[in-house]
Amino acid sequence: MNRDDREHIHHLPMKTNICHLFLLAATLLPASAMAQTNANEHAALAFHDLFNGKDLSGWVDVNTSKETWSVKDGLLICTGHPIGVMRSEKQYENFMLHIEWMHMEAGGNSGVFIWSEGTPAPGKNLPKGMEVQMLELEWPYLNPDKDGKPRSLGYVSGELFGANGLEITPDTRIDALNADDLFALIFPGGWAPDKLRRHSVVKDLVHNLDSKGKILGIICHGGLTAISAGIMKGRRATGSLGIKDDILNAGGTWVDEPAFREGNLVWGRVVADIPDFCRELVRALTEKLSEPVNVTEN
Repeated sequence: MNRDDREHIHHLPMKTNICHLFLLAATLLPASAMAQTNANEHAALAFHDLFNGKDLSGWVDVNTSKETWSVKDGLLICTGHPIGVMRSEKQYENFMLHIEWMHMEAGGNSGVFIWSEGTPAPGKNLPKGMEVQMLELEWPYLNPDKDGKPRSLGYVSGELFGANGLEITPDTRIDALNADDLFALIFPGGWAPDKLRRHSVVKDLVHNLDSKGKILGIICHGGLTAISAGIMKGRRATGSLGIKDDILNAGGTWVDEPAFREGNLVWGRVVADIPDFCRELVRALTEKLSEPVNVTEN
């Protein structure tokens, strides 16, 4: 992996797994990094630096070298040699990881391992775990498939896959979900919402959740699913600029703001607005938790 990237790490609670964070040796990393590790203290929810912009305090070099990583102008620079990883000293749970990076060469390849083993197996450069793939925009074209066709652009935008034998097993199916059993639903954006909205079971679930006043968190292209579920009319909304016309055509009002709450809907604009979106979402979920529960006795 002969490349440099620039990354920016931010952290907020979200997932219920405990893990080290692994950074692939191919990255020019965080000018700042933030995390919140105690989801029970709602008032303490905030961003916390994971990288101090000066040195590698808080990080452990697993199998690279002293020459692999360096810090310049508040950025962590990586040569990409040798191929390997470094990890966070601490383990984290209930987090959302936000990274901004820049490859310095066309076709650059890097990633972050989450929910992974502590060290690579003998003879391996990378650990067994879940990798968030982060590729330079030209990578799909410079690494075509066996038929010579460019690979999916999904590889560039955070593709998730199990590395070195990790198998990913869903714990449920969408058609097995019931609106009464769910507390909230999050639409994380990307192109998945456009695929999901083609299925009536998804649209019905979203419509039922909305009719029951359940919290729906919607960011970026996530609004496409809300549009197809028929819940947009007369409501304010935001998202990727690419869905602005779709929102307007569905009877919604386009709002160019980072994040806001519209009744039971929590809207976020784009990836850069994830911190604002998360704050609004956590506030909405916390308020929902404090509402009295109506119990009907037969």
